Amino acid sequence: MKQIAEKTNGIYIHLQNSDETVNSLQKQLSQIERKALGDVSLMNFKTYYLWLAAAMFALLFAENFIPERKKIRA
Repeated sequence: MKQIAEKTNGIYIHLQNSDETVNSLQKQLSQIERKALGDVSLMNFKTYYLWLAAAMFALLFAENFIPERKKIRA
């Protein structure tokens, strides 16, 4: 684990003493640059639900004008 942390520019903290561990983690986290993270793909989206709903209502309305016929069996 220590080798992986060194190669990835990370840190290795042994969880033997919880107070030291918490302090070390808080120190490392305070050094991280704070910036807003967001997914741009979710921020600029268009919804087509209204078009789908309008088409469904138009078909439902048109269904009233289609006569129902029963097959006559001879």
